[in-house]
Amino acid sequence: MPPPTCPNCGAYVPSNALACPDCGSDDSTGWNDRADEQSLGIDDDGFDYAEFIEKEFGTSTKSTVKVEGVSWFWWLVAFVALCLILSWFL
Repeated sequence: MPPPTCPNCGAYVPSNALACPDCGSDDSTGWNDRADEQSLGIDDDGFDYAEFIEKEFGTSTKSTVKVEGVSWFWWLVAFVALCLILSWFL
């Protein structure tokens, strides 16, 4: 499938076209599977993922998820519930 615009000349390319109507570029000479991304003009060679994460989320290493064991209160609730269920059957 061709890109919406030709990566070589910038002309509109119909979705069913086999080549660019202006410059003649096609899959073997001008566009490929990444042609849509290439037409955006984004240079991914200079992208630093670690820098992006630091800029977006900061450098804090604090975890927002607090994972601990089950509270003693819930163990007590489970024990009482188990006792009530067992007393019902016995």
